[in-house]
Amino acid sequence: MKSWIAKHLRLLADRIDPSTGPRAFPGYWNHAPGSIKVTVTEGIQAHPEVPGCPLWYMAEDYRRSWQGLS
Repeated sequence: MKSWIAKHLRLLADRIDPSTGPRAFPGYWNHAPGSIKVTVTEGIQAHPEVPGCPLWYMAEDYRRSWQGLS
């Protein structure tokens, strides 16, 4: 069963276009009292000391997400 799942996940991963697929953002979000707090880190950290949920974005949306912020 594990090999079947792995095979199908690999097939799905091969279909993701790198120019539009999801990418990790070097930051995490947490609930803060009355708001959501985003913490930007030096890179993608995947160890228990980093509190919060990782952020991801779609590659084609990255440039659009920063429009109007300057």
